[in-house]
Amino acid sequence: MKYSILIIVFLLFVGCEKQANRIEEQTADNGELLLKNYFINNSKFKTEVYDVKEKYLLRLYEFKDMQTTKIINYFKNGKIDFLANLIHKPNFFSTKSYYENGKLKCEGSFIYDEKTGALLNTDLWIFYNRNTGEADSICTFYTFNQEVLLVQSEIPDKKNKKMITKKYFDIKEISKSKDSTSVQIKKIR
Repeated sequence: MKYSILIIVFLLFVGCEKQANRIEEQTADNGELLLKNYFINNSKFKTEVYDVKEKYLLRLYEFKDMQTTKIINYFKNGKIDFLANLIHKPNFFSTKSYYENGKLKCEGSFIYDEKTGALLNTDLWIFYNRNTGEADSICTFYTFNQEVLLVQSEIPDKKNKKMITKKYFDIKEISKSKDSTSVQIKKIR
């Protein structure tokens, strides 16, 4: 009797052990999203996020060594909304975003906050016209402490063949150390 209980407990323990290569499913946002997490050797390498109501793949995350390396958002028609790739660890991504017709909408870089899921625009961004595909504006962003500032924008003046620059903030570096940079931010407009 004593041995049969030990055998049953052992079999339950072995039977409950997760397989090293597996797919785990879970829901989020009150069942509106389905997440499929893919594992190889107990290491997650991909997550697919599905819109349950609309029945389409909404977002795809790829991972390497528990680090997000790629993010892809999709439109309902299956075309790519935006594609982002990690270019500098731990969280600096380059991205291209598209209109639903497949034309390039904008390109730039952002800082990805894995805890909140926030994509914080930073540095230079180029925005394109939906119909012509030409650059509509070039914007410079500055990001700090979950805040994103539009520092300046440049808009092509085709008539006069020059760029019109609008500056919104002046940012000056005050001091810099190995781990941080102190800046002074002055609002202009």
